[in-house]
Amino acid sequence: MKKMAKKLKVLWFVNTPSLAAPKYGVKAMPSGSWISAAELEMRQRNDVDLAVTFLMPGEKTHKFTFENRAYYVIHQKNPFLRIRGYLNRITHSIRLCKMDDLLWAIDDFKPDIIHIYGSEEPFGLLSGKTDIPIVLRIQGILQIHRRVLERNISHLHTFSSTKISSLVFGYGIFHYLLLFRRKAIREEKIFQLVKYYIGQTDWDESLIRIFSPGSKYFRLKPVVRKEFFLHEWQKPRKNNSSLAILSVISSNLYKGFEEIIEVAKILKKSGVKFSWKIAGTVKDEPNVKIFEGLKNGTFAKNNIQFLGILDEKKLIEQHLKSDIYVHPSHIENECLSIIEAMILGVPIISNFVGGISTYLENNKTGLMVQDNDPLAMSGAILSLRNDPQKAKALGKKARQEALKTFDTPSSSDELIGIYQEILRQQK
Repeated sequence: MKKMAKKLKVLWFVNTPSLAAPKYGVKAMPSGSWISAAELEMRQRNDVDLAVTFLMPGEKTHKFTFENRAYYVIHQKNPFLRIRGYLNRITHSIRLCKMDDLLWAIDDFKPDIIHIYGSEEPFGLLSGKTDIPIVLRIQGILQIHRRVLERNISHLHTFSSTKISSLVFGYGIFHYLLLFRRKAIREEKIFQLVKYYIGQTDWDESLIRIFSPGSKYFRLKPVVRKEFFLHEWQKPRKNNSSLAILSVISSNLYKGFEEIIEVAKILKKSGVKFSWKIAGTVKDEPNVKIFEGLKNGTFAKNNIQFLGILDEKKLIEQHLKSDIYVHPSHIENECLSIIEAMILGVPIISNFVGGISTYLENNKTGLMVQDNDPLAMSGAILSLRNDPQKAKALGKKARQEALKTFDTPSSSDELIGIYQEILRQQK
């Protein structure tokens, strides 16, 4: 009888509950949807034994099974509890969990390889504390995000925009920026420790060469939710009809909310009839409100509506009803929101930042404009408004390129190939 090949044991460390989110009543965030899609694809393989590890406040560290899938939940310190929580907030402590808890999950599962998603959490500090090979998938790079934040919003403004009670008790945007700085410093140490990386763009590859010299870099395409491949944008825009703009962004400070207000003001002053919908963020987010004070203008008065977090079907519906997808972020690496818009064939305008140019080509598959230039962004919007045929051609070409790049039978094959190459190098 032929002996069955041993399954490859893989342990993921992620910053979202991923496919276990329904167990905790957690809504899927746009930024985490690709991790869920990647997990689903990996779970369908017969040659892999996968377990997923994540942090969760209020939960004791333990292993559990959800829908026949193995997970490790790691106790996350709650910053809102008692004196210790207050001290952690006011001193901007970034100790979210015990390293021993992370090591317990490794010891219990005994993986062949560890895959860490992102450098934002402390998971990368495991490198050097275990003999099991670790590969870190780059998401954003905090050191660059920190510079962008400090360039676009001053500490003076964040301080003056934070309520006195929030300053005293360690809440609010001012404390958030100081905490972000601490995380960026921790990331420097993580990059010194980790020797294997998975990236997505020319931008992150060049930065890893600088931050982690001598390390090994692998390129891997993102996993895109399958539902997006089933639809195609074909919205015919009627003359003199209101222009429908869509953006899909989280509430992070570097996502360009102040630029949206400025562009909207310019469009209104130019007499353009438009509506601008933002998915992925709710209107009452403190990080959103701060820009209304910074730019002296409300979103609502400038025809901007917040849709909140949408599931993929509702998000696709909004894409198909829009005329243009606009991405105003000041920094991105791989941007799944742009990739999804490309797959649907929606005309795209984006700031020329980070790794976006790896997928989006100016005047071929979309329009790219200089960052922090609302006049250039407004001009690009008007150019597509006034030339629907150009908009349609850009969207069509973007869809063609995206289908060739991302509509692959199984990106998990490539990922398993990376794991196997790392394991070969370890021998």
